[in-house]
Amino acid sequence: MKSSSKTCKAFSAILPFILLFLISCTNNENPNPANGQISQISSTSASTAAVTETVSQSTAAVTSTTYDTTAPAENETTAIPGVTTTAPSGSLPDTKEEILALYTSVTKKIKDEIVGFSLASWMKIENEKIQGLGKALIEPMLSRMPSEAEAKGEKKFVIPKGDPTVAERFPVCSLTDLSVIESAACTSEGENYIIEMTFSDRKNPKKDDPLSTVLPFMMTADDMLEGVNSDRMKNFVKSIDKINIDYNDCKIRCKFNPETLIITELQTDMTMFFDLDAKLVVGSLTGSADIVSHMYIFEFVY
Repeated sequence: MKSSSKTCKAFSAILPFILLFLISCTNNENPNPANGQISQISSTSASTAAVTETVSQSTAAVTSTTYDTTAPAENETTAIPGVTTTAPSGSLPDTKEEILALYTSVTKKIKDEIVGFSLASWMKIENEKIQGLGKALIEPMLSRMPSEAEAKGEKKFVIPKGDPTVAERFPVCSLTDLSVIESAACTSEGENYIIEMTFSDRKNPKKDDPLSTVLPFMMTADDMLEGVNSDRMKNFVKSIDKINIDYNDCKIRCKFNPETLIITELQTDMTMFFDLDAKLVVGSLTGSADIVSHMYIFEFVY
């Protein structure tokens, strides 16, 4: 199994900007996304608008982020011993091995045939326990994020059939570690199959965590540290004394035709919990929250 050297987690494009938002609120400074310069401003509302726009742009940018879409080569099958990757004939797969193998084949077809699709991404923050001035400004930031209806409508991202970036933007499954799968089920609905898999919770996962091979937009504490150590964040952050990132309630649901392996819809859901203690140039930022994120892929063009 080959590994991609172009791994870029979609959430690493979001969480640093959420942190940047909170820090900038504390410092009452405005990061200018156009040129990266920091300018003092006197209006808190103006600061909120500027940074929430950055967050909004970062959220939209997830759809154009390069995913780690490592998958079997053209002449390879899944690396699960003794399990075929072809569609079943007349019977539903019922073991984790069979379900994962079928799901791997279904997602690999997107890459092989350079299938077009539409992508929607939305999120919300729950159980927020951020301390400091940033706490009062989270709601304005959240109000700029697209709702589910907006994400599936006017703010959806369309990747046309034949686009050379299809393989980078679609989460092709290359998972082989069955221990990551908490439960797996395959049911029928008319002529279609529906695969649903839930995955075990991950506490402070590393970059090479096997869950990233089926949910390639995971962000780790290491990714976060890379983000806050960037040139832009150095103007705000002195040190990160504590950072924990855990994943809970991670699951996928895929509806497809078992004979043709053509997907109708694919949705991934995950909750990322972060707990942070940062010393800033002025003051500090401490707190935790759950980021509940959803990705919905639909309108496939084979």
